Amino acid sequence: MNPSYVALFTPGQIGHLRPKNRLVLAPMVRNYAADDGSATPRYIAHVERVARGGVGTLILEASFVRQDGKGFAHQLGIHSDDMIVGLRALVAAGHRHGALMGVQLYHGGRQASARISGSQPFAPSAIPDPLVNELPHAMTPGDIAGVVAAFGAAAGRAQQAGFDFVELHGAHGYLIAEFLSPFSNRRTDAYGGTPEKRRRFLEQVFAAARAAVGPEFPVTVRLSAEERIAQGLALEETIGTARRLEQLGAAALHISNGNYATYAQGTMIPPMAIEDGVLLPFAQAVKQAVRVPVIAVGKLRTAAMAEAALTRGQADFIAL
Repeated sequence: MNPSYVALFTPGQIGHLRPKNRLVLAPMVRNYAADDGSATPRYIAHVERVARGGVGTLILEASFVRQDGKGFAHQLGIHSDDMIVGLRALVAAGHRHGALMGVQLYHGGRQASARISGSQPFAPSAIPDPLVNELPHAMTPGDIAGVVAAFGAAAGRAQQAGFDFVELHGAHGYLIAEFLSPFSNRRTDAYGGTPEKRRRFLEQVFAAARAAVGPEFPVTVRLSAEERIAQGLALEETIGTARRLEQLGAAALHISNGNYATYAQGTMIPPMAIEDGVLLPFAQAVKQAVRVPVIAVGKLRTAAMAEAALTRGQADFIAL
């Protein structure tokens, strides 16, 4: 171990888990899965190569919990028991090299196109996403209950497949984030109108996942700190959500940024023109507000930058 990077290679803590270092493979859709969402030999080999490199924790990509939430053509699925065999192979590939394995549970909401999912998208409110630009169906209470149950069932499948934890995708303008944000949620019922009501869907999804996996299995959550658009989420409200998730028992919080409407601003997936470490201040702000571990992400491209973020107390883990 390079003595310059002691913090980076010190074991961490996520719930009861002890990752061997503070490096995390960020959840990125690879389009390596089969048409039905199942794992392929290419995907398994990819996970094995990454784990062999020494990363302490892998979070597999946003994996759709229902077919109507599928957002990408060859996205990983966790929507059916038929997926479990392939998921077990992915977990085994990581475990062979001492990596902890997590999977991100996702529903695309209004950012899932009918061209991919095969059905009209739905959302908290019947407002098209500016990029996908398909009119979504405003979810009924029955729709909400069905998707909550799907998240819980997906968490149970993850546990059956041998994953060490699950992460709920509450960022980037997908369905959970759509409920959280006044930019996409104009409801006047129990799921909209105030920050507390807009959090209700996330709270129910978290509860369903917890009920499926039991009290000890870690559940983490990814959040967009800000959406950088009029009526979008602001950091202050996200900090309130982070504190609420800490109360509910979240094992870690993973702090990203943006949604499809602000994709071109470059903070959701930072391109070459965006400075390194652009999201570190957001991770730091959340870390100062909660006691659970915080995962930072966003162009953290050097070991020196990652080490500095850890030693300065800006984050507990570094996602690459």
